[in-house]
Amino acid sequence: MGKVVLADIMRGAQSLFPDADLVQAGGDALVTYIRETPDQKFEGGIRFVSARAFRFRAEAHCTVWHLEGAFNQLVEIEDSPWVAELDRPGPPNRRWEMHHYMVYIEDSGCYEVASESWEWLPEVEI
Repeated sequence: MGKVVLADIMRGAQSLFPDADLVQAGGDALVTYIRETPDQKFEGGIRFVSARAFRFRAEAHCTVWHLEGAFNQLVEIEDSPWVAELDRPGPPNRRWEMHHYMVYIEDSGCYEVASESWEWLPEVEI
């Protein structure tokens, strides 16, 4: 199970994350957060399109594996046993495109989503 870095949620700036959450929105899952830099405060997040499953692990229960390579970064887990479990044959002629995404958000914990794809939510200054 390797990790491939897809995006840096700090967006290149020194940031703090005082708040983060995972919510289901229709068929998607959203990991939303507040990101603070020394001069500004933003609300933003990641939309996981066609989410099939998600899970959260509070910071106190994360292992070194959850932190390595995923600290304030969105990663894709290669050869994920979780996706293999979810992708067992279901209804006839129905297969899902699923990727295992993970992001560890400082002071919050580790968010994992099995979904078709991901995209940034617009960041709004607050």
